[in-house]
Amino acid sequence: MSDYPSGYLFYFSYTDIPESCERMEATLLWSHLAPTCPDTLAGYPMTSGDELTLRSNTDNPSCSSDYPDIYVAGCQPGQDASWRRSRLHWDDKDHNGALLVSVPRFDETLQLVLVHLHSLDCRLVRFDTSLLDEPE
Repeated sequence: MSDYPSGYLFYFSYTDIPESCERMEATLLWSHLAPTCPDTLAGYPMTSGDELTLRSNTDNPSCSSDYPDIYVAGCQPGQDASWRRSRLHWDDKDHNGALLVSVPRFDETLQLVLVHLHSLDCRLVRFDTSLLDEPE
């Protein structure tokens, strides 16, 4: 997912949540992946339901087939990548939900995040281009 759904929440003052992972978590707790649509994103009426909402038939949203295991947002503002687990409900103290991964713009930071799909461990990879700038 690009920056748009979570980034627009902050850029256009829909919310004052400053951290990218916090905004991503909010969209999961709201059960809507693009809450500013159609104001800031192109959206079209659907006859059978809203494809951007997460359906949940139980009290545990992680049991929904729509609830993601990993939620990645790229092109995030700032210079540092971050990741953590989300809460399943607003009042939860434990973070047992989806893995939230926020990745800054690669062209500005030369960073990417590798996710081990079995353990959900994350590793930050930084590319060093300092040797490319040295004269020969």
